[in-house]
Amino acid sequence: MSQNKFDSCITHTADWAFFPDHSADFLGPYSGCVFAKPQPASPWVDLPPQRITGDYGGPFDLFGHSIATSNGRLFVGAPLQDLGAQDSGSVHVFSFIDRSWREEALLLPDVARTCLWFGSTLAADGDRLAVSAPSAGDHCGNSGEVYVFECEAGDWMLIEKKTSSLPAALYSFGSELDLEGDRLSVTSRPRPFCSGGNPIVAEYRITDARRSVRTDITASCDDPETSTAPDTSHHPRNAAPSESNRSASGKTKSSRARSEGGLGSTELNWRPGPPAC
Repeated sequence: MSQNKFDSCITHTADWAFFPDHSADFLGPYSGCVFAKPQPASPWVDLPPQRITGDYGGPFDLFGHSIATSNGRLFVGAPLQDLGAQDSGSVHVFSFIDRSWREEALLLPDVARTCLWFGSTLAADGDRLAVSAPSAGDHCGNSGEVYVFECEAGDWMLIEKKTSSLPAALYSFGSELDLEGDRLSVTSRPRPFCSGGNPIVAEYRITDARRSVRTDITASCDDPETSTAPDTSHHPRNAAPSESNRSASGKTKSSRARSEGGLGSTELNWRPGPPAC
């Protein structure tokens, strides 16, 4: 099992240590990369550190904003990559082949949309991967979506997409993920104007039949009428020189993932998350 939050950190396997840097500028401002270094006991210890960048990389992709590992694979989120729509996002899947890390698949949302931020958070276990798009919603409304992919015979398929039953104006669904076997936990964090609010965690069980159990949630917020427009003051585009701005229409790529119905999930319960910092 492997998971991470919005802020990427060093991820270790038995043979490798991965160091993400989503602000790296090898392919332009904030294009991002991941450095892979063999562990001391790794059979590949003789190899120098490798710099990993994804296909179709460019400025402001934030490649490496999230990473996860499972079954010898490395998953890297690039939530601002423009593949189909500006800031729609992507997830790149790598395997170690012929002494180097090579991209084997590119995962995209079923429908590319502006400001989706698909790939912001990842969680992997076995041949399953959960991907969040916490900024999904009307005009970046931050209601959030979570996608579950599964690899069968080398082909990645989208088997489920979940949205929150919480008030979209109050919570960002998918800000944290945890995947273990057939259990998926999705954290929803309160919007910034909700003073004193705590995260709420939804737990799901992935099953062989699509069905949902509704659970009512009461969320408290001091000022629910406050505007929910997202804070874009720290957006990388606003920090970089204007002449480096990219076009959202120049890159397209179809995902190798397929949406085929397949598995579903049952919503088990909701529980309070840890207190907000």
